[in-house]
Amino acid sequence: MIKLDGVKGILAGAVLTIGLAAAVSTVSAGDVSKEKKISFNNVKVNVSGDNVEFKDEKGQKLNPLLIDGTTYIPLRGIAEQLGHAVAWDKSENIVYVENSDSGGIINLKSETVPNPELENSIKKVMELASDELKETRYYYNYVDLDGDGQNEVFVQLVGMYVSGSGGDTGLLFRQRDGRYEHIQTFTLVRNPVIVSNNLTNGWHDLIMEMSGGGAELTQVRLQFDGRKYPAVSDGIKVKDSEQVSGTALIHNDIAQDFELGKGLYFK
Repeated sequence: MIKLDGVKGILAGAVLTIGLAAAVSTVSAGDVSKEKKISFNNVKVNVSGDNVEFKDEKGQKLNPLLIDGTTYIPLRGIAEQLGHAVAWDKSENIVYVENSDSGGIINLKSETVPNPELENSIKKVMELASDELKETRYYYNYVDLDGDGQNEVFVQLVGMYVSGSGGDTGLLFRQRDGRYEHIQTFTLVRNPVIVSNNLTNGWHDLIMEMSGGGAELTQVRLQFDGRKYPAVSDGIKVKDSEQVSGTALIHNDIAQDFELGKGLYFK
């Protein structure tokens, strides 16, 4: 979360409407404990005339808080409302915030925490035998592709049963009621997968590298057609002069991970 009084420039035009419901909490810092007065009930944030509802990466509602007179709100929610791209690198404990039109790329490594529910969903889609699963690693990142405030999950599967000379298998899931609903399967996936700031039919474009069969390595743009993304082989070639901005998912050195024994394996 971010303190409002630390981002006055970012919050220009944002109007805060606050209703109070007092609570008392004890906060410890080192060996010093201090009581904090926390107000949280019915705290609203209004940006340019619209009330903003904040959610976490799993789609659960988050409430802004008033702690000892200072208002705290979720960074991602307010920043995205004001046109900023936000990414959280859990492995490095870094929050990246950039203007959507800055032309930059935010590099994100894959999540490092095993996700049993996601693993079960992957197993149902892929139908791999147990010995094949043991030879398969998975990488994943949360990303809100359709701007509904609830994250989708992009997965890259790596291993002899899910990869080929042209790339790996990719899976896209939607989170629904704590479960993962399969949206689409990709082949020929090479990381990182760039989630472009550009939208098509309300969904962020995906930009991937394509090669294989002697073809020169090139970037292609996948645009959502209202139902799904096209196959990587049907993507639109990105011109060398085109300025790409967005978030690069699964920005991992997968070959090095294999040598070091890193990566998530199925249970």
